Amino acid sequence: MAIVNNKHKFIYMHPQKCAGGALSNLLKREFSDTNLHIEKNHHPNFLDVVELTNQPLEKYFKFGVTRNTYDRVVSMYFHAKKHNNYTQDFDNFVLRSLNSWFGMHDKFTYQNEYMMDYIIRFEHFDEDVKSVMNKLGVYDFELEYITHNTRRPTSDYCSYYNEHTKNRVYNLFKWEINKYNYKFGEK
Repeated sequence: MAIVNNKHKFIYMHPQKCAGGALSNLLKREFSDTNLHIEKNHHPNFLDVVELTNQPLEKYFKFGVTRNTYDRVVSMYFHAKKHNNYTQDFDNFVLRSLNSWFGMHDKFTYQNEYMMDYIIRFEHFDEDVKSVMNKLGVYDFELEYITHNTRRPTSDYCSYYNEHTKNRVYNLFKWEINKYNYKFGEK
């Protein structure tokens, strides 16, 4: 999802599996005058925002959420198992089903130019959300988390990987891994 608010001049890009639903709900509550919710394929690229808003983007505060890519892929796997009835193991998911659509590059860039003014990192979500909300003029708010209950047996994402799957994820998503300095094994 992307949220565009022309009155308050912000654009929020919500990539999948980054706790962005909690922030989307908060923004909708605090800014009920939000002009546009873009849900093309549920998680649009920045190009979709540009095409649908037709506004000069330089005046907008543009922000999004990111998460350690290796952890995010495991989260997506369990999401697919629960919500899409995916039945294959993690190796097959990564090696055969995962593709670049899941990456951050097209969500945060337009014509290869990085568009984000601020990135909320999943790893310190509460503090970063507070910074964004304060920048938007909201100082008193309650963040309500969404529990997806995907039955992920462990939060240790490393245990799902072998060298093949780790290399595949790196090769598919090296832009975001390098841009946000994510390392395999970091929480």
